[in-house]
Formats: sequence, C-alpha cells, structure tokens
Amino acid sequence: MNVKNTLNIMAAVSFCILSTISQAAVINDLPLIGLNETENTQFKALQGDYIYVDFWATWCKPCKKSFPFMVKLQKTFKDKNFKVIAISVDADKADAIKFLVDNPINFDVYHDVDGVIATQFEISGMPTSYLIDPKGNIISIHVGFNKDSQQAITEKLNHIFNK
Repeated sequence: MNVKNTLNIMAAVSFCILSTISQAAVINDLPLIGLNETENTQFKALQGDYIYVDFWATWCKPCKKSFPFMVKLQKTFKDKNFKVIAISVDADKADAIKFLVDNPINFDVYHDVDGVIATQFEISGMPTSYLIDPKGNIISIHVGFNKDSQQAITEKLNHIFNK
C-alpha cells in the first residue's frame, strides 16, 4: 500500500469518527416524547447505558414483527446496562397507541411528532435500529428486520456483555 492510499484511508476513518462524535452530540439534545406510560425525556438522560433504538410505524409489517424480539432483548439483558427504546414515526399518534394496547411491551416507547429524530438519525428504511454505546456513539445500524438481523444484534450484545 502506498502513502497516498494510506492517507486516504486515514482521512476516511477520521471523517467517520468525527461524524459519529458530532452526531452523538446532536442526538443527545433531542427530546423524546413518551407514549402511553413512558415519560418525556431526552437522549442524554439515557446516556450511560447501551441503548437499542428502533424506529417503527404501524403501517410497517416488519416493524410489527420486531416487537417480540425487542421484548426478548429487554428481558435477556435487563440486568446489564442496557435499554430498548422504540420510536414511532406514525403521523397519527393514536395509531401507535392502539398498536401498543394490543401488543404488551417491557420497554419505553416514544413518538417522533415531526420526524425530527428520524431525520437526525438519517434512517433509510423501516424499521431501522441503532445500537448506541454508553457515551452516546452509534456502534451498529440495522435496516429492516429478519432472522439475520436478529442474529447479528443478539451476537453483538452477547459479545458486549460476554454472555
């Protein structure tokens, strides 16, 4: 590998690291509007834990299928510094509330009223999930939901928590 290639790679890696750090700062200041019994908060209040953030909507079939998986994740890693949160991007808050009444959960759920949070996270498909470390940095992104993504997420968390 020549010097030019090495410098290009170093520049690209530095850009990715700086981008992640600056995005973490922006994300931490975002307000989270609670649904059902979940209280309003901000991302920075969740800092200190690993957070699995899932963007979903009631019109998205794979999103609906991801809820039992998220319930299982929360249950499996409840004794670790880990939290699952789901953020609805439904235009009508009532749709999300009805879904939650029909589908019991064990994690916090929020509503992205104007799509501000989804825009900051730059979601590219539904559902999209992010694993965020205790410092607020995004360490994993999964677009869509299927057996492969379930396995990848579970393996990542098992590796983090040495299970």
